[in-house]
Amino acid sequence: QATLELLRKEGFEWAASDETVLARALGRAEPGGEGWAGALYRPYRVETSAGPIAMVFRDRALSDLIGFTYMEWDPERAAEDFVRRVLEAGARARAEGTESPLVAVILDGENCWETYPDDGWPFLKSLYARLAEDPRIEPITVGDALERIPPRESLRHVPLGSWIDSDLGVWIGHAEKNHAWNELGRARECVEAA
Repeated sequence: QATLELLRKEGFEWAASDETVLARALGRAEPGGEGWAGALYRPYRVETSAGPIAMVFRDRALSDLIGFTYMEWDPERAAEDFVRRVLEAGARARAEGTESPLVAVILDGENCWETYPDDGWPFLKSLYARLAEDPRIEPITVGDALERIPPRESLRHVPLGSWIDSDLGVWIGHAEKNHAWNELGRARECVEAA
């Protein structure tokens, strides 16, 4: 919540996180189950002391298919599979009451394209061609989507978490990482003293 407040103070209008964080914000143990598509494929508003900020939550399976799986597939088949899954996600959301589903596909910070043949060009070419041909899907930036589909529902609190395991365990708690954070703190103290 403090991060969202800081982002809003700095002028950010939206933020994104993983669907596991949304599940916890909605009081669910994990993503999925009845009504999940209707909850996931829509934007939310979060009130902070600096003002409201919009949030979207990524579809982890779709995002991870691009980041970690499709590089092993035939590019045409991968693009076809992705488009099919996006259409299914939208259909489930509509069936659960979401009028204009917003299916957020957001990759982790790694550069997955270096693991694809030809830096992902064959896959992306096939994917963009399929998206351009299918009137049921509209590729759009988050900012443009929020202008057209403003958040109608609010989240009272967004719990602490990352895109991995919906907590910060991957970033803290390991001896080598704690040591690195301590060294970084010492380096900052030296810079401040200088």
